[in-house]
Amino acid sequence: HVQGTMEKIVIYKVGQPKEDYVLKLVQVLEEAAHEIKNAVAKLPDVRSKSSEIIDSCEKIRSFEHEGDYLYRAGIALLFENTSNVIDIIKWKEIYEHLETTLDYCENVSNILKGVAIKYV
Repeated sequence: HVQGTMEKIVIYKVGQPKEDYVLKLVQVLEEAAHEIKNAVAKLPDVRSKSSEIIDSCEKIRSFEHEGDYLYRAGIALLFENTSNVIDIIKWKEIYEHLETTLDYCENVSNILKGVAIKYV
């Protein structure tokens, strides 16, 4: 999904974002992906590292909630400050892709948490 978002940015030729929310959303997505990587790396030792995996999953969940806020705030600002309808459509789709990707991160963390809980 990240690749699709990047393709849209290139295809739509949106340039630099006018608001910080999209950049913050990308940052949060990067942090969530990093936590997924950490949790997956601990799976071979799930019996001894289940609590660490669960902690990573809680961080991912927190990142997803932060992403929800950034998405809503960014969309609100987009509609408030952008008069060009085409630009609104382009950026709205990019925001939606980023937020959906964070939702997928939370889905992965739920699976990881389920595995970790099974071995507690």
